Amino acid sequence: VTDKGLSSIACMKKLEVLVMVGCRMVDDDGLECLKRCSSHIQ
Repeated sequence: VTDKGLSSIACMKKLEVLVMVGCRMVDDDGLECLKRCSSHIQ
């Protein structure tokens, strides 16, 4: 998973849990985008 891929993941309305273990290509910017776009993910 990369920062770019997180924008697509954030659109998944039925996604409840996302495990990010081992995702070395994701930085703080990607996580911030995920946080803004998907409040439904735990």
